[in-house]
Amino acid sequence: MKYPHLFEPFQIGGIPLKNRLVMSPMTMNYATPEGFATEKLAYYYMERAKGGVGLIIVEGTFFTLEGRGYKNQLGLASPEHSEKLKSLTDAVHTLNNGVKIFIQIHHAGGRASSKVTGLQPVAPSALPAYPGAEVPRALTKEEIREIVEAHIRASVWAKEAGFDGVDVHCAHGYLVPSFFSPLTNQRTDEYGGDLSGRTRFLTEIVRGIKERLGAEFPLTVKISGDEFIAGGLGLEEITRIARRIQEAGIDGLMVSAGSVGAKKVGDLKQPHKILYGSDQEKSTGYPDLSHRSAAAVSENSGDGNDSHSHRLGCPIGKEEA
Repeated sequence: MKYPHLFEPFQIGGIPLKNRLVMSPMTMNYATPEGFATEKLAYYYMERAKGGVGLIIVEGTFFTLEGRGYKNQLGLASPEHSEKLKSLTDAVHTLNNGVKIFIQIHHAGGRASSKVTGLQPVAPSALPAYPGAEVPRALTKEEIREIVEAHIRASVWAKEAGFDGVDVHCAHGYLVPSFFSPLTNQRTDEYGGDLSGRTRFLTEIVRGIKERLGAEFPLTVKISGDEFIAGGLGLEEITRIARRIQEAGIDGLMVSAGSVGAKKVGDLKQPHKILYGSDQEKSTGYPDLSHRSAAAVSENSGDGNDSHSHRLGCPIGKEEA
């Protein structure tokens, strides 16, 4: 077999996976207008779970009203959302075939639209996410701390809904990665400035989730390995960010590429190999798996602005071709 370890079990946090195949999050827009899970959505994930993957990561899910990215986005902003999601996790777990299921929590930040939320978008600084975007309102320090707590609260609701783990969306120019980049973060307080300040928001989220849910509950982060935008973040600085959140307690990285306003992955040659042999793999111990074990997955975020390839890395042995 070309990839002898592909179907071997491994572990993320305290959760054993039956193999190293992961279905990464893809937006379906099957939720109700209020963001509640539907029978159609549960059936969709149940059918995917029959395919043999070890892990499914459910699509980006809003957890605050101002952070909602698009219509019919799945939600985890209340106990009622959590209760509705139990039908989805039950549909997967009752198959009894060993498939685990995580959910990705997502705050659109400056990429949100008042046409969807009825609220002005928020961001680290009052700078539009891309030309033509609404000008967001700069978050106060108190509001930043409230959104940190909202991430933690959503993770608790995710666990109560039966999810086996949580992924935090930190890619493609949404709220969390907009703190990383000097292009979108011009704060002069402790949440801006040098890399330590610009990653403080995420490290507080990671530590808060781990403190609330324990070291064994898996927590992964989706991050753009290279933003592919002039003045944006490249592999070297993203690798330094990856090290910081590794130290904060994450259990895995899902490495994507690109950001809003950047080159489309479809315009790049061999997009599934753009981060091949990256420093993230060498420096963090989280190997990038897709170029050795599975084809890259393209994602459209539902707003027509994104097309990305991504791969999930965990601290496991390398798979060599």
